[in-house]
Amino acid sequence: MAEESDPLQKPVFETLKIGHASYRCLVLDPELSHFDCHSWGKTGKRGASDFGPRSGGAALGGIEEEEIENDAPPCGPPSNLGAAESQGAPPPRERDTGRWDDEVQDDDEEGVVFERDGWIARLPVSPALHKFIIGAKGARKKEIEQESGAQISVPPRQQQPGRGGGAVEPVVIRCREKKGVLSAKAQIEVICEREVEKLPFTHFISLPLTDADLKSKFEKFKQSVLDRNYPGVDHTLFMPVTHLHFTLCMLRLHSDDEIRRAVSALKQASPAIYDALNTQTLLVRLKGLHYMNDDPSAVDVVFTTDADTASGVAEKVNRVAGVIYKELREAGLLSERSLHRQRLLSTQGVAKVKLHATLMNTKYRKAARERG
Repeated sequence: MAEESDPLQKPVFETLKIGHASYRCLVLDPELSHFDCHSWGKTGKRGASDFGPRSGGAALGGIEEEEIENDAPPCGPPSNLGAAESQGAPPPRERDTGRWDDEVQDDDEEGVVFERDGWIARLPVSPALHKFIIGAKGARKKEIEQESGAQISVPPRQQQPGRGGGAVEPVVIRCREKKGVLSAKAQIEVICEREVEKLPFTHFISLPLTDADLKSKFEKFKQSVLDRNYPGVDHTLFMPVTHLHFTLCMLRLHSDDEIRRAVSALKQASPAIYDALNTQTLLVRLKGLHYMNDDPSAVDVVFTTDADTASGVAEKVNRVAGVIYKELREAGLLSERSLHRQRLLSTQGVAKVKLHATLMNTKYRKAARERG
C-alpha cells in the first residue's frame, strides 16, 4: 500500500501573478485546519488566511518579489504544532468574515481595507497619469479589470481641481476578493512608476548659495568673460546671481495637491535636516571651473564646486539629501527609480549628490529667447 503523503513535509505552492511579477503562494491542505499557520514565517509577513493562496508583497518603485528562504511551510516549531494537535480545535475567529483575526486588525496594511461587502483601495494618482491608466479608448483600464476581476474608477477630468483647487480625487479600486484589489493596485502602481518618467520635471529642491562675497566674485567672473567677446557668448548664458544654488533633486509635480504635499513633506523634514547639520550653517569653499561632459567643444554647462574635499561638506549635504528623499518618497512624490536616473543614489541606495553650482548653461539662452 502506498505511503500517505505528509502535508507538513511536502508543501504545495501555487503561482499567483500580480502586475508583471509572479509570487509563490502556499496552498494549505484541509488536514492542517487545526494549526494556526497565519502568524508564522521568516519574512515577518502574514501567512495564508484560509485554505487557498494569498498574494505576496508588492512595493512601489518596482515590484519586489518576496523571498521564500526554504520549502518548509510557514508554521510554528514542532512543540507548538504538538500542542495545537493535542487540543484538536481550530483557532477562534474574531467574527464570521472568512478572514483570520490578524486580518481584522490590520486590513489597511497594504492600503487595502474591507468596506461593507468588499475590499477597496484608494490610490492618490496625479491627474497627469490618468491617461496612462485608462489607455487608448479605455483599453488598458479594461484589460486590468478583466485580469484582476476588480472595478477601477478614475475621476473624470472635470472633477479634478484647477489651480488653487482642493485635493485630487483618488483612483478607486473595488473587488469582493482582496487579491483582485491587490492585483489591480500593483498593475496601476507599475504603470505610474514607468510612465511618470515621460512627464517633464516641474520643480527642483536646492540649497541656495547666498553669501555676499560669492555673489560679488560671480559678477566679476561674468563681466570678465563678456569682456573677452567670445563668439556666441552673451549675458543670457549666465545663471542669475540671486539664483546660485546646489541642486538636490528634480521633481515632477503636476497638480496643486502634489505641490502642497511636497511643501508639507519638506516642513516635516525640517527637524531632521537641522539634526543632520548639527544646527550649524553649512560653509562651502567654492573654487575652479568644470564642465559636465568629456568633449570641451560641446559644452552646455559650466559649474563650480567644493574645493576642499576633506571639509566634510559633501557628507553633510548627502545626509540632508537623504532626509529629504525619505520624506518625498513616503509622500509618493519621488521614486527610487527617479533618484537613480538622476544619479543621486549610490549602488547601496544611499544619497550621493554631485555638488555643483551652475554658472553658465546654454538652456538659459533658449529660455531667454522664448520669453521674447
